[in-house]
Amino acid sequence: MAGPAADARSIGSPCAGHLFWIPQPQLHHRSGARFEYSNSGFVVLGAIVEAKARCSYFDYVREHVFDPAGMRSSGFPTFDELDEEAVGYTNFTALGAVAGPRRPHDDTLPRRGCAPGGGYCSAEDLARFGDALMRDTLVGADVKAALLEVRGNDWSGRPGGTPYAHVFQVESEQGVLNYGHGGGGPGISAFMDVFPDQGLTLVALSNYDAGARMIRRELRRIFWPAA
Repeated sequence: MAGPAADARSIGSPCAGHLFWIPQPQLHHRSGARFEYSNSGFVVLGAIVEAKARCSYFDYVREHVFDPAGMRSSGFPTFDELDEEAVGYTNFTALGAVAGPRRPHDDTLPRRGCAPGGGYCSAEDLARFGDALMRDTLVGADVKAALLEVRGNDWSGRPGGTPYAHVFQVESEQGVLNYGHGGGGPGISAFMDVFPDQGLTLVALSNYDAGARMIRRELRRIFWPAA
């Protein structure tokens, strides 16, 4: 592969390499005017981390997130390094949705994940991540407070949705605060909810397209006092 992407990867900057593939349209709105979710924004954030830290995004996350939180089963393996990781099963292919039984999602996987996603993590490790956030192991209390600041209900990305702060979605019902994030793709589904006042982290993972959504709903019904 030629061009900026190849050059960035050759110097150990995988996220910077992905910038090459982000289209450069005109801005939809003035920065900070309203919320609009964008995976491309996480690519830019990852590239900023690489530029400031002078190391790859993978190395930075390992040193500053995985290791301090004790997340020993987490990482960004390449496609060829996948071994004991769960195989996703999906009704989608790289060309779109298909009818019939679920099939392995191999043809939809990236060569390697990056800042927007594509990493591998166990449920136990995600619980450790939530615990590290609650204990201010990864960032200080002042930084965490800024990360969890919601600017308004219009920052949900959709009518009636849970508002976003900075990266995390934050909600409070009947005085019970929780924050977290979810995501997925073909054969991949994950959610993490942190309840700091209860010292509780709920994790739902599935190797089906939207399987974790149902698991999460049931976990929240059982454990969340406001549900």
